[in-house]
Amino acid sequence: MSVTGKTMIGLVFVVVGATVMLNIFGIHLGGLVKLAVALCLVIYGIKKIANGQKWFGSAVLAFGLLLIVGIPGLIFQALFALMIVYFGFRLLTGGKREAVHEGGVLRSRIDDDFDREWQRFMKD
Repeated sequence: MSVTGKTMIGLVFVVVGATVMLNIFGIHLGGLVKLAVALCLVIYGIKKIANGQKWFGSAVLAFGLLLIVGIPGLIFQALFALMIVYFGFRLLTGGKREAVHEGGVLRSRIDDDFDREWQRFMKD
């Protein structure tokens, strides 16, 4: 059997499907599959370096080694958490707060009628 892209995709589907089915029955192989993928990346990177593609091979090798250690997942989780905090902060602060002059009074652009009515109510 020749190894083509179609064969590799089929193999990935079989492995993922088998892992999901085993997971349903209480047999968890997710960690082993991750380790197998990481080892395949390391081997692929070493072969690329040996064939003269040093930059690409080094990048694949480095990613495979980081995957074995578990750092990419940590990095993606940290970036996702920072993104959520940033968007939450933007929702709380209302985005940009630019000042505009309205009748000689400096107001924020996000001040609306409700804010003005609330401020008038609090003064009374």
